[in-house]
Amino acid sequence: MTQPNSAPKTPISIHTLKKGLPAQRATRTKVLVRIVAPERPVSDQINNTPRRAPVDLAIVIDRSGSMTGKPLAAAIGCARNLIKSLSNDDRVAIVTFDDEIQVLQPLAELSEREVFYTKLSGVEAGGSTALFDGWKEGAKQLAPFTSAKRTSRVILLTDGQANKGLVDTSAIAEKVAELARSGVTTSTVGLGTEFNESLLTKMADAGEGQAHYGQTPEDLEDSFAEEFQILNKAWLRKVTLSVTAGTGVVANILKRDGSKDAEVKLGTLPYGAALDAVVQLDIGVHRQSSSLLSAHASAIDIDGKVINLGPVILSLPELDAEALEALPDDEIVKAAVAESDLADEFLRIHKLASTGKIAEAIAAIKELKARPGATAWAERTAKYIVNLADEDLESAIKELSYSSRAFRGRTREAEAFVAYSSNYNVSVENSKDVFLAKKLGAGRSQRRSAREENPGESI
Repeated sequence: MTQPNSAPKTPISIHTLKKGLPAQRATRTKVLVRIVAPERPVSDQINNTPRRAPVDLAIVIDRSGSMTGKPLAAAIGCARNLIKSLSNDDRVAIVTFDDEIQVLQPLAELSEREVFYTKLSGVEAGGSTALFDGWKEGAKQLAPFTSAKRTSRVILLTDGQANKGLVDTSAIAEKVAELARSGVTTSTVGLGTEFNESLLTKMADAGEGQAHYGQTPEDLEDSFAEEFQILNKAWLRKVTLSVTAGTGVVANILKRDGSKDAEVKLGTLPYGAALDAVVQLDIGVHRQSSSLLSAHASAIDIDGKVINLGPVILSLPELDAEALEALPDDEIVKAAVAESDLADEFLRIHKLASTGKIAEAIAAIKELKARPGATAWAERTAKYIVNLADEDLESAIKELSYSSRAFRGRTREAEAFVAYSSNYNVSVENSKDVFLAKKLGAGRSQRRSAREENPGESI
């Protein structure tokens, strides 16, 4: 892969596989749209603490019977570590739920953290799972205090199914989206193999937050660390990317849930990172202009102001077959598209499994081993899932869902060459912030991955 000479000159840019189109012929192609954040400026350093929008968090923890023991202890430990990392300007509420809801700590500033720790230490497990009601109470703690100058987020952790109160996935997602529109975003954390990943990922997407997954209690640490790192380094919040097609062109953003749309909510963009989207273009033979696509984004900045990026326009010349064939492929776009295509395959197999077609799903998983990958990370992830399926099919099914999101929706390095590098080294990835690390196993923590993978191996 050839390294580019410089970073993009504007925050939003469009990258194509080739610098031309076939003349007088309809074609389908995919392009990469990148929104790149600058490095944090020195002026944002106050008393050696990076300046950011203050945070209001509602930590909502499942205390149902299945969380007894290590799962609940790990959840409480992660909540403690998150609270410890926040600043005194931040505010936190703690809600626990089984078949009943308890506001352990109403939204309050963190001037006396020991009060929060003491209340967390008294949580005991038991009962069923009123997941929606737990989330709703967490949102209720934040809703009266939303402000463009603050980040309001619910972090919901569960290891089970919603089995009390509202349980319909679409209805819950709509409630979460409604709160996101009013300023309260939602991230979700699933633990183990019994939780409903379709529900939790839909809640995270509707809530404009992150969807996390831990195979074991130990793996939860990355979920909470990633939430803190992204919020702590946020350059833009509530980033929305929109595309408009030229005449004779149909444009669709390929979303992380497998759907397509002209608009997608990308969430939070940290300093020194990028949010990427693959866009499919269906270009008709009767197109009337060389302008194929316009892309722009809106967001809220660190001071609570609405800003707009772009638009940036894509125009490509029409070339005869020989001239087009002579053009080199952009290896970065090729890699991005290949990872996006693999995400589609993961989602297809996950759908087979979730609809009871287990034998077909297992056969399709086995076929992943022979599938070539445009990046070493993608190839190794596919092989990891194949091997995992032999030991723990339920975990492999979860991995299909969450790894697909990693290929199409994760925060990327600002430098495209690094983001889509053809090389992969476990020790290098494990030295990065969690939100930038290319993990082998979405449900494995960096610490566990480092133990289980050979840190000196590189391909």
